[in-house]
Amino acid sequence: MSICTPRGLEIKLSVPYTFTLMQRIYPTVDAFKVLKLTEGLQSIPSLFAFATALLCFCVKVATFQIVVFVFCATVAGTLLTLWGFVFPGLPFVATLYSYVSGFGILFVGLLVYGFVAVGLRGVLAFSAGRLAAGLVSWILEVWNGRRLYRRTGVCLCLPEINFLNAYRLYASETIASPPIAFQEFKRRLDTSLTQDEMKVENWKPCFMDLALQWPKVVARFREPDDGLAHLMSDEITAQKLRTTLGSIRKE
Repeated sequence: MSICTPRGLEIKLSVPYTFTLMQRIYPTVDAFKVLKLTEGLQSIPSLFAFATALLCFCVKVATFQIVVFVFCATVAGTLLTLWGFVFPGLPFVATLYSYVSGFGILFVGLLVYGFVAVGLRGVLAFSAGRLAAGLVSWILEVWNGRRLYRRTGVCLCLPEINFLNAYRLYASETIASPPIAFQEFKRRLDTSLTQDEMKVENWKPCFMDLALQWPKVVARFREPDDGLAHLMSDEITAQKLRTTLGSIRKE
């Protein structure tokens, strides 16, 4: 079982687990916002690589320096996301970047500008830095995944880590909106859940809000249709959701 973000990033965590967490901060923050922030955090390494390459092309640094700077920036972005360290403003900028980066427009524009500014060697240097950083980032992700599995018994890769970090970021902002007790604030930041907490009635409102407003997002979830539709107590609404999901999946 898994869920997906609006742009199709797969998060290999179950619907009951993820929506029980998000129900804690709903309706102050809905599920769509958490999933979009997850995409933003996932794009931080790419954002760092893009910004670094753009700066290198602007100041026309040496070819070897482009490789080094792009490599270091990308790996640094991966480490930040793996360990959950983000400085103020970064999640917002990364989320904005994620809205346009998936179409390839920025990447193509960067390559064209790089070719004009520093020539083919500069573009190849950028590509080499990205490829090398991608390999190192993959090794770091595998190492961290095994480390977490030994500690928790759960396989957590970068998308799952970014989802949990996105939830924590929003949960940390809800202490004053509306005001809550400190113990409740601590509970919201804790991502461990019991089976009783994950009962359907506990997370149904948050799920239904996403399902009715963004049915195409829910259609990507790896859950049986009946497993999603049975959450609806109203038979007419349940049939509407089932029909919507069926039509989307036939497209």
